[in-house]
Amino acid sequence: MNIDYFIDGINTNNPDVLEKLHTIFGSMKNFIFGYVYKKNRLKDVNLYKIYYGMNDSELFDFGKICNLYLKEFGPDFFVHYFSQYSTNYITKEGDDYYLNLKYLSDIRDLFIGPNMDFISYLFGEDWYEPFYAETGDLYEDVVSVLNNENKKYLAKVILANTKGITLSEDDILDYSDVLLDYVNEDGVFNFHENINAIMNNEDDLFNEVIMMNYFGELQRDLENLYSLSYNEAWNEEMTDIVLDSISEYFDPNITWEKDMAKIKVKLFGTTLKQFFNSSTDESITEFNDYLYFINSLQRFGIIDEFKFRTLESPDFRKVNQEINERFFDYVE
Repeated sequence: MNIDYFIDGINTNNPDVLEKLHTIFGSMKNFIFGYVYKKNRLKDVNLYKIYYGMNDSELFDFGKICNLYLKEFGPDFFVHYFSQYSTNYITKEGDDYYLNLKYLSDIRDLFIGPNMDFISYLFGEDWYEPFYAETGDLYEDVVSVLNNENKKYLAKVILANTKGITLSEDDILDYSDVLLDYVNEDGVFNFHENINAIMNNEDDLFNEVIMMNYFGELQRDLENLYSLSYNEAWNEEMTDIVLDSISEYFDPNITWEKDMAKIKVKLFGTTLKQFFNSSTDESITEFNDYLYFINSLQRFGIIDEFKFRTLESPDFRKVNQEINERFFDYVE
């Protein structure tokens, strides 16, 4: 019985050969370390078959065998264990390893507990709107934060909507008596004459004017602009927070190649070694994707659980930036 006899027996899961192997060598570990490794035949033995050829009492030694393979062949040897699915797989590119995801929402599988559903929405293909963000003061929340270009354009829209329109004192009383302080010598309120006062919200003038029938659509557009910007700012901040929580093991800078998200994997070899050195009775052969692998390491207590705080509200500097960037999508 030469070494090929035993290697073939392991690779074909032949019970008779496995029984002889354990009788002669005492354990699978002894055979691999003392015979296969010394004969430089490690690559000829299927690691998956080694695991299933071991007795239950010796499975704790499988991590040591995996470490031997990791030492001899490097992390590249284990890439194929995490490349079983076309929508979720690891690749080696240059010196780096990448997690490739068809659906970015699969990031949820890295996390434990109720956060999974929340992350599905945050990274999903559909836009996530966690808040119904209302504004009680359109001038304060939207107009006051506009840059000069956007504010000038809004003034032009207001004037275009009221071209040729003036309001008599009787008309004014149907809206707000605040406008009475801005009537001209002819006793009428002229929008063009008072556009600066409107845009500076003197005496809350903008908020009074925007409620008029002439501006129903514009008012709704500005409210929708605020709500979208509020939600988008929150989404972007929360995305950064979530990605930062996994940044020890994944680069937070996600890139795209065609329809696949590419996330650089950090500490690929180190993480494998941590797993192989652990006392868990789970095997590398049990995993089909890297997301589930990392999730399991947290559940086994091998690495710290990924945790993050949930924002109650976004940074309003970011909301203001979104308002200005999206202004022309809403105001025409």
